[in-house]
Amino acid sequence: MDIICQRSQQEAAIAAAIDDHLITGSTEHNKQIAVLMLELRGTARLRAHPGGERAEKLIRRIHQSISKALRPHDRVDYFSDSEAMITLFGINNSGHARLAVRKLLHDLGNIQDEDGYGVHVAPLLGIALYPDVADSGTELLRKAALAADMARSSGQNFLYYDPKLGDGKLFNWNIEQEVERALRNDEFSLHYQPQIAIHNHAITGAEALLRWQHPEHGAVSPGSFIPLAERSQAIHPLTRWCLHTAMRQLSECSNHTVPYNVSVNISSYNLIDPGFAPMVGNALQLWNIPADRLTLEITEGALLEDLSHATMVLDGLRQQGIRISLDDFGTGYSSLAYLKHLPVDELKIDQSFVRNIIDEQHDRHIVETIIKIARDFDFAVVAEGIEQHQAMSLLGELGCHAGQGYAISHPMPHGQFCDWINGRDKHPTSVGAMSKSIR
Repeated sequence: MDIICQRSQQEAAIAAAIDDHLITGSTEHNKQIAVLMLELRGTARLRAHPGGERAEKLIRRIHQSISKALRPHDRVDYFSDSEAMITLFGINNSGHARLAVRKLLHDLGNIQDEDGYGVHVAPLLGIALYPDVADSGTELLRKAALAADMARSSGQNFLYYDPKLGDGKLFNWNIEQEVERALRNDEFSLHYQPQIAIHNHAITGAEALLRWQHPEHGAVSPGSFIPLAERSQAIHPLTRWCLHTAMRQLSECSNHTVPYNVSVNISSYNLIDPGFAPMVGNALQLWNIPADRLTLEITEGALLEDLSHATMVLDGLRQQGIRISLDDFGTGYSSLAYLKHLPVDELKIDQSFVRNIIDEQHDRHIVETIIKIARDFDFAVVAEGIEQHQAMSLLGELGCHAGQGYAISHPMPHGQFCDWINGRDKHPTSVGAMSKSIR
């Protein structure tokens, strides 16, 4: 049977099972449904090694790990060694789905062969939830696949489907022409979210966040257009604009007493551009910014797409004095075997762990472990998503260096950010007071 036809039949069967469950399922098990599109990058390498029997055992062990992470009434359908559709029936809420995703990522990151050696696979998940984003099996599958596609393009290892991603108008764009027009018409802007030292609340830096005010669609989510830009050449002029704008605005907002650095997010696609490193150097030189005032943030998933090349490029940037940050740390599949070789200065703990650190013991243990890893490798560590002052205190007790989040400040336009910094220089204040001042 043709492989495409076979897959279509499998997907139809999964969709039918979901629809049947929605119609006939009991009240107890018919709460919500999550569909997870799973890709396992790395299984092809296993089969490439000599010894077909060993490869079969390893892949079987991977699939067994997936099954053990699920409940008896959940369903997993394999399209191939490296692709599967997982259906979670009767979940209570989206938090339940998040726990399942974390467990899958954790278990798949800790697989060992029969000799006790780690088996490296790189899981990628796209997640769609019923009834949040779809009301039929077919729509759930389609949106889970779309979320996986967007996660892959944006260098993330999992992504929940967002209705904004599904705006058909956005997906019909010629993104390169749109970005070119938007740059010409000054539709992009940067907002800055401050980062402060945990121990004394001094400003240490700010993350530059790209915003797009489209004349027809209004405010466009970065999650909608960044993955599209990454699939085309549009990511390169976008990154160039972000870097030059961030450096220019840093030079304009440098009359305060405490120097700070600016973090700019970059894509794996930037690293394969031979003109990227010279462009970064030119931006620093043009705006007369010392290299150590710039931090480039990149996700784990983006690094691992071509680890050797990414390491070479980032090492060259780091030798210039530019800081490198590993973003969304903890959500991926980090291995100490490669972490010690990465040209990295800091780890950023993903907000999904920080947000519930007070109430969730599991999250607290993860954060504590990441901070210990950072300390062992002599990395700085920044916590994202701090929404409670109590969380700030706990992070300080655990040894976290810096943090950002709504408890400190929402992201601000450049002018407001400069006022915020200058106000803190003249009138140092508590985190609570400063967070209220910008709301």
